[in-house]
Amino acid sequence: MRPNNAIWARNCLLKRADRFLSISEVIREEYAACGIPSEQIASITNGIDTNLFSPAAPGQREAARRQLGLPDGRIFAYSGKLNRGKGLEFFLEVWRDWVPQHPDCRLLLIGSGAMQFLSCEKDLRDFVRQYKLETSVLFTGNVTNVHEYLWASDYFVFPSESESLGLALVEALACGLPAIASDIGGVRDIITDGRNGRMAPPDDVVAWTSRLNEFIDRPDAVRAYAAAGRETVLAQFSIVHIAAQHIELFRTLCSAPQETAK
Repeated sequence: MRPNNAIWARNCLLKRADRFLSISEVIREEYAACGIPSEQIASITNGIDTNLFSPAAPGQREAARRQLGLPDGRIFAYSGKLNRGKGLEFFLEVWRDWVPQHPDCRLLLIGSGAMQFLSCEKDLRDFVRQYKLETSVLFTGNVTNVHEYLWASDYFVFPSESESLGLALVEALACGLPAIASDIGGVRDIITDGRNGRMAPPDDVVAWTSRLNEFIDRPDAVRAYAAAGRETVLAQFSIVHIAAQHIELFRTLCSAPQETAK
């Protein structure tokens, strides 16, 4: 008897699909490891609204800060779930040791872990209280206007431990934020280190500290990362282009000759 007949039967059924959709190279590799032929894998990434997620207009950054009640100074933002696996516990330790030399900097955690099985929000808040970081680490809770918080920010950090893509990172780049992200899986489909952002190995304190220092000390390079990041999103992740790719895939599937069932 097979160890799990239900999963085995499901997989046999799924393997009869005409195409398998891959949103990133790491997903394509997983399909290949499961024996899916390359010609059956369609590589179409996820897309975002690049009109909603766009760089702040002149004066919009300051207006967003006033409206959202955010302080002056330089803001490093993260957006997404406050869950284990997102690297936030690690990054707060880096931040605790780094921010005393940069008292004008703030870390803005956009999102919540509420109702999530893997939530670490309470642990993060406890850490902030324990080390008296309340003035430098800000929590938004669950919000629906992420783009406005990104407009109000200066930089973006994405310290996740594992991602098939990282759509929050794409949204930040679309808003013109220079980003530091973990050198992992799907992030490599978005960031080319040193061209449209910087990467660092997850859990590498020295590397992350160095990247933070670079973003403060090299404003010209950081502006170049931001511009290239927006260009990357427009070229690869605009929902208009992604929708067109899906439509073309559906047309191909609908026009393909169908096998006669035996």
